[in-house]
Amino acid sequence: MITRKNDSTLKIKTLSQRANEAYDQGYSESFKVVNKRLTTADGRSGYEPEEISLKNTFNFEGYSDPQDTSILYLIETHDGKKGTLIDAYGVYADVAISTFVKQVTDLTKEKGKSVD
Repeated sequence: MITRKNDSTLKIKTLSQRANEAYDQGYSESFKVVNKRLTTADGRSGYEPEEISLKNTFNFEGYSDPQDTSILYLIETHDGKKGTLIDAYGVYADVAISTFVKQVTDLTKEKGKSVD
């Protein structure tokens, strides 16, 4: 992902940089999809697609291989948990994650948050 640092300089943000920024913004949970549900990393909380909101998404392409792509989802649950979910993009995508995300209906992008 390429962003303009100023008018003359381009800055490339990596997946790890974006994930760290998200963590600093309160997205501290690491989500995964298990048995068609979004769960916290410790497995103590689980959510259906209608119980979450996708706040933002970021796509990344590998530097050495354009097919090395990933997507970072910023998610907030109905009970206030905020976290990230990472998937490959395209042919290498995790079918369980892709299927779950397609079922999410609340795609409200956070206002005032950087998308660059």
